[in-house]
Amino acid sequence: ESKIQNGILIKQPQIKPLIIPYRNGFVRRFEKSER
Repeated sequence: ESKIQNGILIKQPQIKPLIIPYRNGFVRRFEKSER
């Protein structure tokens, strides 16, 4: 279970920054960069 929590903690910081740009509409540019 410790490993699962560690994975979520690492994913949380990645999702948080994505939510901020989401409101600004930067997600469209981020999605293109990822693809």
